[in-house]
Amino acid sequence: MKPKQYWLLLLFSCSYILSNAQNLNWMLGTWKGVGNSRKAQFVRTLEITSVIGSEFSGTRSKEARDRTSSKIITSIIGKLSKDTFYMKDGAILFRKDPPNAKWLDCTHCIPVNRVVVTYDSIFLSSEVIGCADYCDGTSVYYKLMPDLDTATQRSLVDEFGTPEQILAFKPVSPDAPTFIQSDPDSEKPNQNLVNLAKKQQQQHILDSTNAANALTKKRQQQIDDSLKLVAALEKKRLQQVQDSLDVVKQQQQQRIQDSITNAAIALKKRQQQILDSTNAASALAKKRQQQIDDSLKIATALEKKRLQHVQDSLDVVKQQQQQRIQDSITNTAIALKKRRQQILDSTDAANAFNKKRQQQIDDSLKLVAALEKKRLQQVQDSLDVVKQQQQQRIQDSITNAAIA
Repeated sequence: MKPKQYWLLLLFSCSYILSNAQNLNWMLGTWKGVGNSRKAQFVRTLEITSVIGSEFSGTRSKEARDRTSSKIITSIIGKLSKDTFYMKDGAILFRKDPPNAKWLDCTHCIPVNRVVVTYDSIFLSSEVIGCADYCDGTSVYYKLMPDLDTATQRSLVDEFGTPEQILAFKPVSPDAPTFIQSDPDSEKPNQNLVNLAKKQQQQHILDSTNAANALTKKRQQQIDDSLKLVAALEKKRLQQVQDSLDVVKQQQQQRIQDSITNAAIALKKRQQQILDSTNAASALAKKRQQQIDDSLKIATALEKKRLQHVQDSLDVVKQQQQQRIQDSITNTAIALKKRRQQILDSTDAANAFNKKRQQQIDDSLKLVAALEKKRLQQVQDSLDVVKQQQQQRIQDSITNAAIA
């Protein structure tokens, strides 16, 4: 695809999206409930706040016409296209219950929705059936055609009007009188509007059914024509397949014959290769056997030489081992004799040391005895001195006492 085609495709997509959004802009704003006269018990209002493509969202309110100002507001979401229209309540956004009463929650009910156009108004009808006694009923909201531009009026009539309305369409100017505005306190015209909306819807359904039947008949004729064309094409395709199979069969047979011929040539060539390989293998085996015999002779001579070398090595090792054993016996005898002399010398030295040690002990004992005798004498002398000093102190005390 060329860059120019990319830009055209992108422009077409954007135009399609914007056209869908523009087609639903007429839904934005406030939709008044049918029956909101001064005598009505409740005031119903539908507020569409957002339109994105074929989807819309907003709020639906129901307010009691009394001094309590009790009110309930729920969110809504919906989708409106050529073949689809649904509008369903979402979460409860605000609820002020009346005294000694309570607003009931009907957000779980699935309504049946319709769009109906008249000369001067467009209606959104939401009907709940078989959900709950307090929820069943029909809510109708409207907008005035004069509030919309001529192109939007034309588009709405073409999409939701009856064939008679489409043929008789005339745009409604803002200055034209409207039926709903002319008598706001009348309940009967509002009911007539509801009945008219239902009647137009039924007529719209009947026209749609007739158009669908005609379309179905036309579609069946197209299907029959297509089946005939498909049958002719299938017959032609089968003939082409048969011709192709015949060609393939001939080619396959030729390939099989060529394969057989090539296989015979290859087999003959392979047999010659096998024969040549057999002769070469026999010559190689004979040469290999001669090499093996020569190798065995060389190996036998080498083994004999190795065994002789091993025997000579064993004899040398045996002689060296016997010499080491004899040297070990001689060295052991010398070491034993030397050890005995060392033990004898050690014994004599130990005896002399013990004798000398005993003499030192005797001298030490004598010295200790002399020191002890001297210490005892010193102790005795000290005791005598202490005794004399004690007696002198006693005598001095007696003398002093007598003088006093």
